[in-house]
Amino acid sequence: MRWLQNKAPVPRFVSYYEDDTKEYLCLTYIEGEPASDYISKDTEESVGYLVGRTLRELHQLPINECPFNTFTPTKLVDQVEENIGKFPEQVVDAAKKTFPNESLDMLMNFLHHNRPPMDKWVFTHGDYGTGNVIIRNGKVEAFIDLDGAGISDPYYDIYYMIKSLTVYSHRHDQVSEFLRGYGIKELDCNAYKFHHIVDTLLL
Repeated sequence: MRWLQNKAPVPRFVSYYEDDTKEYLCLTYIEGEPASDYISKDTEESVGYLVGRTLRELHQLPINECPFNTFTPTKLVDQVEENIGKFPEQVVDAAKKTFPNESLDMLMNFLHHNRPPMDKWVFTHGDYGTGNVIIRNGKVEAFIDLDGAGISDPYYDIYYMIKSLTVYSHRHDQVSEFLRGYGIKELDCNAYKFHHIVDTLLL
């Protein structure tokens, strides 16, 4: 959040404290509602459009000096492979449920051959769901829960927002508005599937 100050709408850091069992992070208070609950007025842009447009602006931040790179496409594939080594049965079960017509080897082959190239990497939120975008009076006031923010490819955020709109907040009607706000006329199916596979295999 310190790195993002004056670059994107985020709370300001106030203080941090930890004891033997917990960590405490104090931030400035942000007025508004999460996008999952916000109802746009007739004179305002739709929620989907707002979170799409603001995400596009976030993805335009320069990344040449960004120090956060835990979730680049390359490292995401590494994390999947590590997860397979730790929890092979659980990963196979998850893969069968979500991709019943493809083996785990086929899914991993897809990941290796469809990693988004570095020239497409951007600054990403890392957990871009409707619960992590605060809206007030038709304007995005802040992004919250930024512990996964850093360099990745755009579909890292696009995939999770579509999942959030459809699976968690049940606002299917806002998916097309989200894509319109971001400026996407047609989804890149391979980029979307890349993150769908990663999400599934990381359990």
